[in-house]
Amino acid sequence: MPMNPPKVASTETTTIPHPFTGVFSEIVTKTVGFGATKRKEKIKKLWFLERDEQGTTFIRPLSKNYLPSGEPKEIPLTRAVEDFFPEPNIYMSRVAPAMAQLEQAVAEGDEHRSKDEHYSAEFSYKEALSIDEFHIRANFGLALTYVSMGDLEKAKHTFRTLVTLEGSFHESHKHLFNEFGIALRRNELYRESLEYYLRALKLCKTDENLLFNLARACFDNKDYEHAIEFLGKALDLKPEFKEAKMLLNAIEKLGPSPQEQQGQEQQELEQGQQELQGQESEDKVVNGTP
Repeated sequence: MPMNPPKVASTETTTIPHPFTGVFSEIVTKTVGFGATKRKEKIKKLWFLERDEQGTTFIRPLSKNYLPSGEPKEIPLTRAVEDFFPEPNIYMSRVAPAMAQLEQAVAEGDEHRSKDEHYSAEFSYKEALSIDEFHIRANFGLALTYVSMGDLEKAKHTFRTLVTLEGSFHESHKHLFNEFGIALRRNELYRESLEYYLRALKLCKTDENLLFNLARACFDNKDYEHAIEFLGKALDLKPEFKEAKMLLNAIEKLGPSPQEQQGQEQQELEQGQQELQGQESEDKVVNGTP
């Protein structure tokens, strides 16, 4: 195939259908070498291109295993039409089989996990992650498997990967996101649970369910002050949020949290010391002592 494929003119009749997935190449100029050997070379870069139901176009580079890698990047359709060249043979011979192998391993892991076959699930998820270490479902599945096995240290390790991937908090993984968040709370991994929900909150500040789950995590950690704060924000978004109202009422009946109680006691102690110092000063003046 020539290194410089012909450009395709952008017209009303030249486009890419949607929804669509495929592989495209782009010729880019790269500087190689140093000093006297420094030169520019044209190389072919492979992209995995997707168009969703709304016609938005996204690209991701292909890994050495011919799998889409990294977070999807939105690009104008005109760039894809004008600068990219379709590579259907690469897609059919390399990318599609690799993606099928990956999805099969994840599906087998999900099936084993649903049957509480923890060691088989772990094996399948690890097989998937050997192909694509950042696969969202495989990382979620492995983390949940470790939680079910009671191996919380390994679960924490996988958790560190999940919180760095924005895809973990995407709508398409919502059920896994919620399941893992609940698992963290139930296993008293409060710090991880709070970090998990706070990371999600940075990406979506207007989800009342997320705010409620964050409040639950604070409540479980006996941090009632912040629990009330997040419940208030959830109720601002959804005033009829029944579960949020019930949790808020329960917190108000409990009184101050241990942290708040300690803060109040410290404040009262400091106030008492100040009053005592003031009284001592008055006694000195009354008694005429210098």
